[in-house]
Amino acid sequence: MGIIRIKPTWARKPPTGVQRDSGHPLSLGMIYGYVFDEGAGLPMTESGNNRQDASLTATAWITGPDGPALSATGVTGKFYAPSLVDLGTATGTVVWRMLPAFSPTDGVTHYMWGTFAAGGEFGAQKFFDNNWYVGWNFSVDRRVTFAAATANLTQDVWQHYAFTWSSAGSFLYRNGLQIGTNGTGPTVGAVSGFGWLRPDNDGGVNGIGAGSAIDLALVYNRVLSISDIQWSFQEPFAFMKPPKYREYFFVEPAAAAGDAVPAVWSQYRRRFAG
Repeated sequence: MGIIRIKPTWARKPPTGVQRDSGHPLSLGMIYGYVFDEGAGLPMTESGNNRQDASLTATAWITGPDGPALSATGVTGKFYAPSLVDLGTATGTVVWRMLPAFSPTDGVTHYMWGTFAAGGEFGAQKFFDNNWYVGWNFSVDRRVTFAAATANLTQDVWQHYAFTWSSAGSFLYRNGLQIGTNGTGPTVGAVSGFGWLRPDNDGGVNGIGAGSAIDLALVYNRVLSISDIQWSFQEPFAFMKPPKYREYFFVEPAAAAGDAVPAVWSQYRRRFAG
């Protein structure tokens, strides 16, 4: 027998003003994280003393699956994030949760996020050829690519995505499951900043489209493990500081020698979240 201590995480998006828990495993290597909890005005990073203003164009606040979300109101809709001076090109991860309001086979290019980078591009887009392209330096195929007509991109459904890159290659995940890979690592240089919903490099021609929305945008300078990505999918706001004055203690049943702690205990974190 033993006592275990559980600090609950947020079952839904935390209220405005709650900051990132720098000691949480999902905070490790995070350059910035937007959870879009404001519901009005400019989104701000949830990273303690590194809160930075961004800029908005043709956007509106809506209600997402767990609270506020930011939606494009037209082809020029854009949320532009600050410069990513700490983003290394050797390894990294981008995590985003979005609702695409366009058909995966409409024959139109839709940028989900991206920017110019030294020597090429960096971003995610559904191209006019109805294929998905995600990654670095599109001109030389340092990217993950697959047909957007598959279930990997579903119109009007909130989906959680993660893209990782390193010398081992590039990997794309949807809702915690790997859906694409490329064995080539990135070859381009520094990124100046991010355009979410629509990047800065298309002049408004190929926007993500009215009604598409985002409610989570995270950038890391490390590769998240598969278990980290699955954790982020299941608990998108786990890295935020937990609800105060809500810690629970349970008597843990004894396990036979060599047995793992019963998996049911990991479920209590969500069950008792504030």
